[in-house]
Amino acid sequence: MKKILLILPVMFLAVSTALSQQASIEGYWEGAAVRDGAVRVIRLDIFKDGVNLRCRVELPDFLNFAFPPLPVQQNGDKLTLRLPMTGEYLLTHDAKLGEMRGAFSGQQALPVTIHFKRGVKPAELSVREDVRFPNGDITLAGTLIKPATAGPHPVIVWLSGRGSAARQNSPTQRVLAEHGIASLIYDKRGSGQSTGNFAKATFNELVSDALAAVRFLSQRKDINAKQIGLSSQSAGGWVAPVVVTQSEVPIAFVITTVGPAENLYDQQAHAYQYWVRTGGFELTKEETELMNDHIPKRLRFAFKNEGREEFMASAAKVKGTRLERFLLDTEAADAADFDWLRRNDCDPVPHLKKIKTPWLAFYGTRDYIVPPAENTKKLEQYLTEAGNQDFKIVVLENADHSMTLPNTNRRESSEANAKTQFIWGRTPPELTQTMLDWLLARVTVAQKR
Repeated sequence: MKKILLILPVMFLAVSTALSQQASIEGYWEGAAVRDGAVRVIRLDIFKDGVNLRCRVELPDFLNFAFPPLPVQQNGDKLTLRLPMTGEYLLTHDAKLGEMRGAFSGQQALPVTIHFKRGVKPAELSVREDVRFPNGDITLAGTLIKPATAGPHPVIVWLSGRGSAARQNSPTQRVLAEHGIASLIYDKRGSGQSTGNFAKATFNELVSDALAAVRFLSQRKDINAKQIGLSSQSAGGWVAPVVVTQSEVPIAFVITTVGPAENLYDQQAHAYQYWVRTGGFELTKEETELMNDHIPKRLRFAFKNEGREEFMASAAKVKGTRLERFLLDTEAADAADFDWLRRNDCDPVPHLKKIKTPWLAFYGTRDYIVPPAENTKKLEQYLTEAGNQDFKIVVLENADHSMTLPNTNRRESSEANAKTQFIWGRTPPELTQTMLDWLLARVTVAQKR
């Protein structure tokens, strides 16, 4: 009897601890948002950040997006959670069942419900290492995401787009590592933990930073120096071809996502024209003439700091018309944009005409910033002139500049009945799979132990 009495407090403590842990919402959750029968899978990792609750979110529909940890508002068993690409939800936590249920907090024509269950967090099959490497007096900070195998590994240097960008570790890089391909992501100079001044960075300096990343990787024993490639997004597509032609370490492959195949001036001119077309109205003859007159004047002033009076007079004509919201910005926004254009004026064409490196390019039919109609033809022409025997251009239907398909409705009709069904937006599923298949056909990955 004494033994039983001695054991009971320990058992009670263990049960109390288990109930306390169960009542907490911290941990790994798997679930989905459902609207009109359409399902969006969502994974949450909820944790304490000091006294505040936050969560890491993964949306398998968006493997090419990295989301920062998000705040979780909790009041008893009630929670408020704003999910990227999905909306704000009010949930109730059921500690006994290990579930959270709720619904979209706003107004929708069709209700959206959400449901999570506790799960077991998947094991990490990749290794992350914080790294730093020099470029002159600049120090660039990044993360090397490697397979769990010994190596040496093929590796991708990821080149981000136009903005001041801290590194973004997207699920795509984890997927690649799980298939034997490493990734280096780094903060642009003057961003995140990298030194320097992004506001004054020039195009040539961004190229030299990418070259420094390639040199750094080529000196590591866990990296295959003969299989260092580049993957670029948007404006990084101007950097990539210059890196290929200037690198002392041969670049093994290039992947561009919505990468321009024309100079910056032409890209800007096309972007404005396509942006107007997104308005959903047909231009009159007068509007077409006004647009065609204004864009060259804007770009002349933007690139060469010439013709300010002509540009301002033209802007006055645009003001008050249907073109205003597409062609005019605030003076401050214009100043920042013009400054960037003058520091980053570039032309990839002379470099593309020399490149025989294997090349994979993605474009989207809804992209007005780097429209495929102009860029696919030019890229094919220049790589063909270079004698490149290994390039592939993929145009993804209905994808925009961020490689995203919109929320939409699919119409299902028959003579007797007609209805629509909601479809969640997502990254085109073929994007990551095509990239992976293409890479695995061109690199050698280390065998699993």
